[in-house]
Amino acid sequence: MPTISNQQSSATGSTNEFYRLNYLYNEGRTNTDAGLIGSSLWFVRSGDIHNGSLNSAGYEAHYWSSTVYDQIGALNIYFRNNAVVPQENRNHGGRNSGWPLRCLAR
Repeated sequence: MPTISNQQSSATGSTNEFYRLNYLYNEGRTNTDAGLIGSSLWFVRSGDIHNGSLNSAGYEAHYWSSTVYDQIGALNIYFRNNAVVPQENRNHGGRNSGWPLRCLAR
């Protein structure tokens, strides 16, 4: 699973793999998720689970990273059609959030 750090760099040595992924496949844009949901990666705007219900499916998504935030959650990338946020301080959630994960080859 990708990692997240506060290093927002497209450089090859960056430790924020979600930021690098967005830079490579989405041309670094943060105002569209077209490159992430396109034919190369096929990320899905899967929504999330909140209070036992599926919310925002087809509109937005959070994908887990392997970077632990606290005892119940981890950092993630968040995106929708007009925003991509791969930053370490943007979102974290509990395991009950129903977010998907993606294993990516390094």
